[in-house]
Amino acid sequence: MNNRQILNLSAIAIAAILVLFAIKLIPNIGTGYQPEKYISPNDVKGTAVLHNGLAYTLNFEQQNTLLTYLNQSLTIGSEAYKTTKPIPFTKIILYRFASTPIEITPIAVDSNDLIYSAPLWNPNGHMRDISDGSLLKLLNSTFDQ
Repeated sequence: MNNRQILNLSAIAIAAILVLFAIKLIPNIGTGYQPEKYISPNDVKGTAVLHNGLAYTLNFEQQNTLLTYLNQSLTIGSEAYKTTKPIPFTKIILYRFASTPIEITPIAVDSNDLIYSAPLWNPNGHMRDISDGSLLKLLNSTFDQ
């Protein structure tokens, strides 16, 4: 290889690196605000479910299972839901180590899936649990009915 070919290959490699760097930065430049989508179990120091004005604390296993279900939830629109099943709790609070608590408010139960509001994860809509009733079963087991 002569020097001209090496120079051309180096220029192409540097240009490719710059293009990849620009592609990585573009989604963060336009919005300014990136909502958190997932929460790590290491970021949560405690979780409580509010039922009849009382806070019921989840144990470590329940908390990790809850976080798994919440991280699997889907973002949906903010359409109105009519619930057919009563929701026995009024709020779920995730207390974090380094940040403000996350408050989750149940909206409705749609075919065993919990529809809830979590403004940190979906500021313009709701979230839908896809555990087919497992999340509701877990939350209902955390307090005396």
